[in-house]
Amino acid sequence: MRFAYRRYDTPEQSPLDGATEVFRPEIPVRLIGSRGDVYVLGLLDTGSDSIVIGRGIAERIGARLSRKKLWRVHGFGGQSLPAVRGRVDVEIVHRRESLCWTVPISVVTYDDPDQDEVLLLGQSGFLPFFDVRFCGAEHLLEMKPNAQFPRRPKPL
Repeated sequence: MRFAYRRYDTPEQSPLDGATEVFRPEIPVRLIGSRGDVYVLGLLDTGSDSIVIGRGIAERIGARLSRKKLWRVHGFGGQSLPAVRGRVDVEIVHRRESLCWTVPISVVTYDDPDQDEVLLLGQSGFLPFFDVRFCGAEHLLEMKPNAQFPRRPKPL
């Protein structure tokens, strides 16, 4: 599976390199819960220990949440957010290939409602199932399911 990085315009010129745009390794993902599904862009994040989604997405699709397993996720610079653990089905469709499996998630409530649509695809439940190649100069991501991938049929 090959995906082009997503291009975003920056609000101002970068003081580091003068760029006015950034490219991110994001892929289209379908998240499936008991009440429905949603298509979102997921950022492949090698620094994230888990798959992180916003509470709004989790509630909209009916993600299976564990009220007993509350914890905190820690981000860049020590930022800490309360989280609840859960599970959703994930599907990636690319050309004629469809991959679907159930993943553990960390559901967080962001202070900024605009971040509620953020999906981070991290280590637990995602990255170990793929051999991934980041082609930075070409703004290209190559993913191939490996032997660890938990194959199962596509959802209805």
